[in-house]
Amino acid sequence: MPGRKRSLHAGHEQLPLVLRLIENTGVAKRHLVQPIERTLAHPGFEARNARYESEAKARVPAVVEEALEVGSVTVREGEAVYVFYPAANRDPSVYTEPDRLDLARNEAPHLAFGHGAHYCAGAQLARMEAEVMLSTFLTRNPGLATAVEPERIAWRRGTVNRGPVALPVTW
Repeated sequence: MPGRKRSLHAGHEQLPLVLRLIENTGVAKRHLVQPIERTLAHPGFEARNARYESEAKARVPAVVEEALEVGSVTVREGEAVYVFYPAANRDPSVYTEPDRLDLARNEAPHLAFGHGAHYCAGAQLARMEAEVMLSTFLTRNPGLATAVEPERIAWRRGTVNRGPVALPVTW
């Protein structure tokens, strides 16, 4: 079935969210339950996480219709460019402290699920999956903890797949 493998891949972003919450909060090291509970206490957490760690990592090709300045670079009319949505979601002129995950703050609209004709058809499903997955996971694994200190976890930092290389846990 086309898209099946991609659907399985799309739900993986919640684990890195939990690990980032450990990094960004005063939660006891290794303990994963408190960050999950804290996450679920903030309605809309999945949108804030999506902005922080965009699943839409596609580079969308475009042709510039009118010359413009991007940072210190002039892009001339007719030049080809690639739009990289995650960069827009970290724009400091739009988001206060864009490189910090804060589930309690109000966020400006983001492009994590694309925009217009490129908007993700599964965006609502992804939001629901995040909430259901975390609450179910917490219920079934109340003693979940990392088996190593979070700072020892190796991360994939690519533009498409980001997250832990491996995550040894105990429960």
